Amino acid sequence: MLTTSLSPQDGTSGTESRFFVRGPEPGFSTQSDEQSSALQSFLCLCDDVVILEFRRLSSGNDFMAKKATKQKSGKGPNYWLFKSEPDCYSIDDLKKDKKTFWDGVRNYQARNMLRDDIKPGDYVLYYHSNAKPMAVVGTAKVVKEGYPDHTQFDKKADHYDPKADPEEPRWFMVDVQFVQKFPEPVTRDDLKEDKVTSGMMVMQRGSRLSVQPVEEKEWLAVHQLAGVKPK
Repeated sequence: MLTTSLSPQDGTSGTESRFFVRGPEPGFSTQSDEQSSALQSFLCLCDDVVILEFRRLSSGNDFMAKKATKQKSGKGPNYWLFKSEPDCYSIDDLKKDKKTFWDGVRNYQARNMLRDDIKPGDYVLYYHSNAKPMAVVGTAKVVKEGYPDHTQFDKKADHYDPKADPEEPRWFMVDVQFVQKFPEPVTRDDLKEDKVTSGMMVMQRGSRLSVQPVEEKEWLAVHQLAGVKPK
């Protein structure tokens, strides 16, 4: 097990972050990136399993988020949850456009998933964040694997990164295609009341990643709550 301890450089005080990455021994590899906000992630990648566990101790506010998901190689699609603010790009926008690129992700852990793990044929729960109510509102399908996010080089873009190098792109995105909009949103209250979906990463305290892995049983349970069949 690899263990590291660091202090954030975001101006906060009295905060320590500890990260734990577990994997089979021998023969597992680790990958790390520079800090994003107060967090630096270490991701352990193996042939068929990814386990991420982290703990953050913050002045008077402790939390632990833990998630494990199996990455099935050649055994069918994987499932993910993508967050988007509806005022920025809603499920209705995707329904109208039919397909779009998922740009603007500026977190290294989420970037790694977009670049390395999310593949064409995978499915996505579309989650409206910073909304009333916050909810899963539909689904999409990944139709193009990770490639450089062009907005990192665009000085006029909201997510322009002056440190990004076209020769070694820092940020990546995937293309997604509209699948369906749920008749009614599956709200956080709905997710909380279900024994399966209550354990989703999006429901864990302090879990703010805009791209998150979802287990197949969670994917199916969300559809059951929505009253629809997966397409």
